[in-house]
Amino acid sequence: MTIQEFIEEYYDLESYLNLVHDEHGNKLRLERNMIEIPIPLIGERIKIHESQLLELINGKEPNRIPSFKYIDTYGIRFKTYFEFCISIQSDEYSWFEGDDWKTEPLKFKVGTTQFEVGSISSLMVLLTEPIHRDSDYYYNFHEFASLKMKVTSGLDFKNEFIKGVFYLNSYYLKPIAFYAQLKSFALNNDDPLELFSRDDPDSIFNVAKRKRNIKRKDFHRCEPLNLYNYATSAMGEQRFLSYYRVLEFFMEQALIERAKCLRLDSSVSDEELIKELSVRQEEDQLINLLKTVLTQPRKSRLLNYCLHKGIITERKFEKIGTELYRFRNSIVHAKEKELSNTNIPNPFELNSKLYKWIYITDELARECIMRLNSK
Repeated sequence: MTIQEFIEEYYDLESYLNLVHDEHGNKLRLERNMIEIPIPLIGERIKIHESQLLELINGKEPNRIPSFKYIDTYGIRFKTYFEFCISIQSDEYSWFEGDDWKTEPLKFKVGTTQFEVGSISSLMVLLTEPIHRDSDYYYNFHEFASLKMKVTSGLDFKNEFIKGVFYLNSYYLKPIAFYAQLKSFALNNDDPLELFSRDDPDSIFNVAKRKRNIKRKDFHRCEPLNLYNYATSAMGEQRFLSYYRVLEFFMEQALIERAKCLRLDSSVSDEELIKELSVRQEEDQLINLLKTVLTQPRKSRLLNYCLHKGIITERKFEKIGTELYRFRNSIVHAKEKELSNTNIPNPFELNSKLYKWIYITDELARECIMRLNSK
């Protein structure tokens, strides 16, 4: 049976079947109700039958392909073969996909696991694009890049993937300032707030179009401003740590401000004053910073937010500083004996706490700048 005859049977998959034929040519095995596609990395072949092709035409995941499974929305597995979609990008190069990968396929081996990096396979395009594509603007999956692996039985494929991406980032891509990360096939909502679905998108930016010439406060030091500006463009844990560095910058000054306030309070004894200001541990300095820079209404607002989000379980303001310092340590430190208290990045899991703490430290950093750095 020729590829043209086969496509006539499954015309809605024409573009995907042409990709498969372009990659494998006469190595394909075709029957009216079945296509057999080779997987060179493992020297095996996968059979996709008529019922499964029809499910793809209907935008559904095909059932009962022997030894095959989808790995969430990231990739596929067949026996010892794994393939994950990855993005390869740079802060200086905003659009990069598999067609731009000029040295493909990049091959390397870690232990017993063989890796290949390059354009996504036609097999994965066939098995994913009919399900996840959007007819208007999310298609051409063949332009994506992927990391392919042959994983020895018994090994954790997630750990092997992490090793492959590590070498990709630290050895192959580092000299050209690119980096790779896991990419989902699922369509991202590029407009989660529906900003561009309104009749007048310009109205979104009215907040930046004020005509009054407002005089803003000047500042004593620019270092914390640079830290804050850097944090706004950083990503993930780096954004959190950059905001936290703003807090660190003001810890000593917060003690001085606290001393000024306590001296004016005649009800505070000398012993209480000494105790309040004799803080040397960073956790205690952080708690003092929060007490110093936040007004009572803002303390209440932050306390309610942390309780609502499950960050703290008791209505005690000091607990926020304790938990913030604990979370900071879980990112900064990675002692082998304390892994239960450590946040190890995992490309397959979202660290929900991180984004809550980014929100909190962003707010606190701005408060510190305005309360302790304004002229």
